[in-house]
Amino acid sequence: MNGPRIAEVKLERDCSIDKFYIGYNRYSRGDIVLVETEHGKEVGFVLDTFDLKERKRYRRVLKKLGEKEIEKYKKKKRKEIEDFPKVKKIIEDAELDMKLIKVNYTFDNKKLFIYYTSEGRVDFRELLKVLAKEFKKRIQMVQIGVRDEAKIMGGIGVCGRVLCCNSFLRKFESIVVDFIKIQNLSANVEKLMGVCGRLMCCLYYEVEMYKELLKGIPSIGEEIETPEGRGKVIEIRPFMNEVRVKFENDTYKVFSFDEVRR
Repeated sequence: MNGPRIAEVKLERDCSIDKFYIGYNRYSRGDIVLVETEHGKEVGFVLDTFDLKERKRYRRVLKKLGEKEIEKYKKKKRKEIEDFPKVKKIIEDAELDMKLIKVNYTFDNKKLFIYYTSEGRVDFRELLKVLAKEFKKRIQMVQIGVRDEAKIMGGIGVCGRVLCCNSFLRKFESIVVDFIKIQNLSANVEKLMGVCGRLMCCLYYEVEMYKELLKGIPSIGEEIETPEGRGKVIEIRPFMNEVRVKFENDTYKVFSFDEVRR
């Protein structure tokens, strides 16, 4: 018999991905499940399952949602849609500098999460009183950044696929302008911005491979020795092991990495 297993689950509340213990129960990708979190019982979507290898305490997947529970979940989603403009109006009346992103009820209907963005800190103590009185729930305000906003809201990237942050990314990596240069991409930074207004997360995926391929290779703009004399590197083709060189007489030629030296 196979051993106990864990499942990777994307939480419906904020699209974060975490591991949960499932023991010997069987779950499939796409199953809608109820999981145990620090905030109570929450809905999530199974992404994958794995053998349990680490001796570590995990919170549990409680069960797969049945028909009645799926109806309850759908009702919850409808209520969130209905209550969004109500929360937005309360925030506007309070004249607070914050943008409402999402409202989300826990599955047990005991707690209401309110996600928002703001350029600074917001004193929402009075707002909490109004919200608690209106909705008769425990209220938790969650300030998020623009990348988290994109993750929660979802969307389609310029590649035509669902946003990485909304579908499979476990965490955000630091993306810097140097990644563009290393991968010899367009110098037009605007074209490499994601829907969040930050550099696209996919710039991180291949950068380590490029760094490895380019070890010991001359940089663009560097003068090198070639079989036909000295010239300046104007293009690097790492997957073809080639560099394109410009000579003083304005001629160009391509050489393999092995043919050139610094």
